[in-house]
Amino acid sequence: YRVRVGNAPGSVISRAALLMVSSYDGTVVAWGLNTNGQTTVPEGLSGVVGVAGGRDHTVALKSDGTVVAWGRDNFGRTTVPADLSGVVGVAAGWDHTVALKSDGTVVAWGLNTSGQTTVPAGLSEVVGVAAGANHTVAVREITPVSVTSQPVAQTVNVGQTATFSVTATGPEPLSYQWRKDGLAVAGATNATLTITQCAYWHAGFYQVLVNNLAGSVSSVPARLKVEPLRTETGAPVIVAQSRIVRSIEGRNASLGVVAVGDSPLNYIWQRDGTNYASGPDLGVLVVPNVAVEDGGVYRVTVSNNAGSVASALMVIRVHKAVMLPATAEQRSNIQSEGYRITVDAVPGSVYIIEASPDMSPASWVKLGEFTVGDQAVGFLDEQAKQQPRRFYRVIEK
Repeated sequence: YRVRVGNAPGSVISRAALLMVSSYDGTVVAWGLNTNGQTTVPEGLSGVVGVAGGRDHTVALKSDGTVVAWGRDNFGRTTVPADLSGVVGVAAGWDHTVALKSDGTVVAWGLNTSGQTTVPAGLSEVVGVAAGANHTVAVREITPVSVTSQPVAQTVNVGQTATFSVTATGPEPLSYQWRKDGLAVAGATNATLTITQCAYWHAGFYQVLVNNLAGSVSSVPARLKVEPLRTETGAPVIVAQSRIVRSIEGRNASLGVVAVGDSPLNYIWQRDGTNYASGPDLGVLVVPNVAVEDGGVYRVTVSNNAGSVASALMVIRVHKAVMLPATAEQRSNIQSEGYRITVDAVPGSVYIIEASPDMSPASWVKLGEFTVGDQAVGFLDEQAKQQPRRFYRVIEK
């Protein structure tokens, strides 16, 4: 018998306990082939709580933890070791006998031509034994996993790296799942959790759930504190920023930086070297209803009374929305050859053309890829002949 004890962080399984139930008087009755006395029960045998039968011998386990064996005794199969005690289970092979002791060790005797009585060195924590014709099997208890080294609380500045680690012991395989404030962290399934470019939202309590076949256990929670990054002078520092943003004509495009330093912070945005927007707390620049001419190279300078810092270059790329007419002549041609699309875009650029039956995000399928030269490029979608309706889009690669 075992018991599993659990709570919200995890669970653990107890060691095994053996319950033995005997008959009212603990006597044994045997019958069948008796060529070697294997069914001749010793006179006065009582207090028996378990029996096992070999090919030509029988073994009985008594309630006091001793063993009695009878029948054919060649190879010493019924010669019970004189000091054997504390037995909680027995098994019998053709010509050998096995005893399981209460301390989880195993004793075996009898024929050993196949190593059936050579108990592996160091074998322990056994909870069950069985004997075949010329082999022996032991079932070991799976030790629950335990955490021997706990994660340690940390304090880092914005933009720095935080690392939590844990050491666990127990029969493998071991699995790990880190949690932040009780919620699983996606992809965090190793003994070490590394958080790069720490931001304020990374602050919280982290702990790991470690599992093996016997159960699971949680480490103690370790707190991560994320504090503002500042120089000795309090000058601003940029710890994160956008790089390349793509948008389609008519939609909004956003660029942003995360800056720390003494307040107040002032932001001056430039596009292609010309001032574009400025103001306090303007860490995110939103360009509404973008047009092709809004595409370009952007940069922001963040300043306060202690100094200033310029971001790395950021890029907005605007993809032109292509409106495809469907005249009566084109509709007629679709039924015979498909739908022909002509794209006139930036020479030398590579484009991808996609189609969809309903414009839902998951329905777009790539039809082809092409490079625009000095002249417009034509593309024939032959699959359009079988479609009741078809939407297209062209995206710069």
